[in-house]
Amino acid sequence: MKKTLILLSTILSLASLTGCDTNNTNSQPIETTTLNMHNEDNGKTFLGTSDVYINNANNFTSSSCVFTSLGRQGSISIPTTPKLSNLATEIAVEAQTGYQIFDKSCIRKFPSGQIAAFEGAAFCYVYVNNLITNDEDKTIGAQVEFASMYPNSEALPPYGECIHTFTCGTEEFEYQLSPNFEYVLDSSWSSHRDFQIELTDKTLKIKLLVSPKDHNNYGPYPIYVRDGIVYTIIYIDVK
Repeated sequence: MKKTLILLSTILSLASLTGCDTNNTNSQPIETTTLNMHNEDNGKTFLGTSDVYINNANNFTSSSCVFTSLGRQGSISIPTTPKLSNLATEIAVEAQTGYQIFDKSCIRKFPSGQIAAFEGAAFCYVYVNNLITNDEDKTIGAQVEFASMYPNSEALPPYGECIHTFTCGTEEFEYQLSPNFEYVLDSSWSSHRDFQIELTDKTLKIKLLVSPKDHNNYGPYPIYVRDGIVYTIIYIDVK
């Protein structure tokens, strides 16, 4: 649960980058914010409330985020779908180019090799209008437009849903899995000796081997569920 609170704190920080229509996650935001970002030696302007800035090599960089380039765009064209290939911790700032920025804590690689973004967690779209130069024609930053986007999957169960609570010992719970989803149990409890767990393509079977009063409860216990390039977290618990 502590990890979840940290994650949500990070999400809210990134989400506050700009005002947008958070009730319609699949449409273009109502507005973008324009910002003159000066590089490290010329003011070190941060992108919104994030720690993203332009370093002296004129690259976007950050300690908490990763970047992907959408390539050159003749004008601002805001995509609503995350692009999760070729993620980098630093990326060159180029004029008339679009980028997506993701908080590292909101990206997860599944055993299948597929990378997915946390459902509802803001990622940032940035478009570089032009580079800022000084009197010596040296690049010292960039004028950018940016907006927050929100990955969404209507098929996934709601985030934070508790699919079962064990209230007595030796109780067995079965959960029918969607064949279109990928499921991963968090490593913090997948080998817990108090549980017997069987995860197949279609069914998740979990048996509590002790009574709840004898269980050293570190729950609720997370299960990661992926639908395409979006994932969420559901839980089981012991009371």
